[in-house]
Amino acid sequence: MPIGATYVAYRLFKEALHRVTGIDREASFATTVFAAGLLATPFLAAAASMLRALRPPRLRRPSAANSMMGVSLVRYAARSIGGEPLRETPFADALIASSLLAPAFQVILLPVHMVRAVVAGVARAWRYTTRPATR
Repeated sequence: MPIGATYVAYRLFKEALHRVTGIDREASFATTVFAAGLLATPFLAAAASMLRALRPPRLRRPSAANSMMGVSLVRYAARSIGGEPLRETPFADALIASSLLAPAFQVILLPVHMVRAVVAGVARAWRYTTRPATR
């Protein structure tokens, strides 16, 4: 069964190449590969640019001024959440800020988890469709 499915897929691929490029349906394997390579080049360039956008950027160390601004922003946000009693409690703003870190990282990592789930689903579907038939 897998050999028949492979042959049907190859014939469909040759038919698609015939309709897109106009090469003969009975062209040689080398001609088919050459035409597919010519068609795949722009798609590979587009995929490379998309993958480059998904790649994490190189992180640089923040400057001292940026670090101080970040710390003051977190401190201001934590103190505005707690109100007046928070200003009298030592390290209360640090406790509030540290308690907000875990949910923030979960939200930041959500797209990564979604991509992993999609890849796992595609792999499972591929294994399901390509497994040999059992009797």
